[in-house]
Amino acid sequence: MNQEHYILEALWKWKLISTAGLSEMFYPNLDKNTAYRKLTRLEESGLIQTEFLMKGKLASAWALTRQGFQEVSPFLPEMNDVGYKSETQYHDWLVTAFHLGAWLKGHSENVELFSEQELRRLRPDTYPAWVPNRNIHRPDGYSRVQIGSKSATIAIEVELSRKGQSAYEILGKFYEEEPKVSRVLWLVTSRRRAQSILARIKFAV
Repeated sequence: MNQEHYILEALWKWKLISTAGLSEMFYPNLDKNTAYRKLTRLEESGLIQTEFLMKGKLASAWALTRQGFQEVSPFLPEMNDVGYKSETQYHDWLVTAFHLGAWLKGHSENVELFSEQELRRLRPDTYPAWVPNRNIHRPDGYSRVQIGSKSATIAIEVELSRKGQSAYEILGKFYEEEPKVSRVLWLVTSRRRAQSILARIKFAV
């Protein structure tokens, strides 16, 4: 398979990736302008497109088109919920940066990543054994890190807006009862929001 195929697979898994991110992942030995030209050829072929991250803002990232999804879908795992689009662009872009960022150039065999797209689209009975498959709550992805004979599964949560107390009750119950999750990493808008989340979850459980 050629490089372009793996770009389409990555864009399905992570929904939105910036030019800089795709350059680091797939064209590390090229200057950014040359990498950008290669990406625009994929755009001209109708396989990828620019998605603006926030209304009225110029910040953008690359995403699959319908044609790009059709091109790569035969090579993806069987889906329970067929799809590829991001419905909350800015949130999903932050998820990708937070979850994938450190691993843009690849990761060792001691690290595994399972994205929100995979959690949402694939059949739960096909998840890796280390990924929780209960439908009480779906985080923004999971990472698994193996250190010697021990491993840790880390849930990823990106929260930009406040939830109702009932949502935190579900969240707290899920993490309290889920033995596979060792830690939860949160990306929030402020320290105050982080303290509020902790307080609400503690109250809920």
